[in-house]
Amino acid sequence: GEADVVYQRVYDEYRRTCAGAVSRPDFWWPEVFWITEPGHALFDVVHEDEHGRADGYVSYEIKGEWHDGFADRQLLVWDLQALSSTTRAALWEFVLGVDLILSVKATNLPPDEPLRFLLADDRAMRTDYLIDAVWVLPLDAAALLGSRAYSAAGKLVIEIVDPDGSRSQIALDGGPDGARGVEQANAAPDLSCSRATLGALSLGGTSWATLAAAGAVDENSAGAIALADAMFATAPAPATVSWF
Repeated sequence: GEADVVYQRVYDEYRRTCAGAVSRPDFWWPEVFWITEPGHALFDVVHEDEHGRADGYVSYEIKGEWHDGFADRQLLVWDLQALSSTTRAALWEFVLGVDLILSVKATNLPPDEPLRFLLADDRAMRTDYLIDAVWVLPLDAAALLGSRAYSAAGKLVIEIVDPDGSRSQIALDGGPDGARGVEQANAAPDLSCSRATLGALSLGGTSWATLAAAGAVDENSAGAIALADAMFATAPAPATVSWF
């Protein structure tokens, strides 16, 4: 009850700052978040700012047993959300300070999680895998590109090449204050790519230069890739930070 109100507000505030983060409907919390395996307990910690307002939380589980007098136990972080970097660091400090834990494992973290650089020994952290949970297919590319702000001001004509060979061009005029995307027939494209590739690039978590090096983007005018990377750059990195 009380935790639901706090968690839902914190998560909703956080996800609005992170491209690619999805909403969690009301039914999600009791039917997904609070469901645990039989015999397992979920621990919940809330962080409050100097005004007593909750600005972060972490939910974790402890697994394992004692063997020959030693604790062979693992702390598993299921959900850690914070509205500031200071709060995030404080929550990690708490997690890593839980006593009698051999190792800490976390899931549902963003790709630019700063934990590694909070550790005295950054080699103590291992990343096992990255899940491609953020997937975008722009059915209306002009509306998608026109609905976000851009880190640098610029104009680009982006050509979309569909599997059937048809082509369309989007004239993008964007900057920090917003953007306008218009489908423009027979325009001279600065960049060409597939619709799926544009989806991968649209939130800013993937570099145009990287996909160009992989042959997925064609640069038709000099400097267009550098401009696109400057415009589309996003911080924090796009992430879903949820599960289904």
